Amino acid sequence: MDARVLAVDGHVPFSTRRAYHVIHTHATISDIARVWDAHLPTKVKFFAWLLHHGRLNTRAYLFHRNIKPREDSWCEQCHGTLETYVHIFLDCPKARLVWHKL
Repeated sequence: MDARVLAVDGHVPFSTRRAYHVIHTHATISDIARVWDAHLPTKVKFFAWLLHHGRLNTRAYLFHRNIKPREDSWCEQCHGTLETYVHIFLDCPKARLVWHKL
């Protein structure tokens, strides 16, 4: 016989009330959702949300949305490399230098 149960509760029968409770507990909230509860300026929270979702207005993002041409989408430090959020914060040699000093 088949039975519907929530994976987190083991043998407790499924109910929408219990599913709602499981979804909204702090154990299931992602780290990016917790940034809204942090004591930070709103603009920092919003920046973190944009960064997490890959929505920063980088030159590559603007190029892919046909707002900037490809020749204006290169990193200022690394010509020939698209300026993505990953490149800005991790891959660019200037970014690595900053992270190393921190």
